[in-house]
Amino acid sequence: MQRKRIQPKRTALLSKASRRKRPSKTSASFAETVVNWLIAALIVIILAFAASVIWRFVEAKKAVVFTQQPDAEGIKPETKVIRIEVLNGCGVTGVAAKFRDYLRSQGFDVVNTDNYRSYDIDSSFVIDRVSIKSKYGLKLADALGIPRKNVQPILSDELAVESSLVLGKDYASLKGYSEAGQ
Repeated sequence: MQRKRIQPKRTALLSKASRRKRPSKTSASFAETVVNWLIAALIVIILAFAASVIWRFVEAKKAVVFTQQPDAEGIKPETKVIRIEVLNGCGVTGVAAKFRDYLRSQGFDVVNTDNYRSYDIDSSFVIDRVSIKSKYGLKLADALGIPRKNVQPILSDELAVESSLVLGKDYASLKGYSEAGQ
C-alpha cells in the first residue's frame, strides 16, 4: 500500500492570503499637514540663505574698488583725517601740548598726548600703527621735518590712531616748535 500525500489546493492558500486586510491609507490629520508645510518652508528659507551667502562671497571677489581721480596737478586729494597721539620722550614739560596745537592747525586729529615710556629719546620718531608702508607716518614726519628714516611701522589694532609721534631731545629743531610758540 502506497501512501499518497495529499497536497492542499493552492487556490485555498491564495484565497486566505487575499482575505487578509491590508492597511488602508488614512488621511493625514490637519496638524501633520501643517507641520509638513512648516518643514518645507524652513528648508526653502535655509536654501535661500545659503544661496545668499554664496552669492555675496562670489560678488565680493568681483568687487571693484574705486579710487578718487587725480586732480589737475596729478596728485590725489586726501580726504582722511589722520588720528595721531603725541608722546613726550624728552622730559620737558608742555612740549607735547605745543605740538598738539600745531598739528591740529595742520589738519591732524590729535586724540591723545601723554608721556613716552622713557625720557632719554635723542631724536624724534614716528610710529605708523596701521600701514606697513608707513603711509600715515610719512605724512606726519613730512609735516614736522622728521627724517623719513625715523618712521617705522609697528602695527597695532589696540590703539585708535594711525600714527604715534614720539618727541625726542631734538624737539626744538622740528617745524612745529617755532610756529607753536615757545
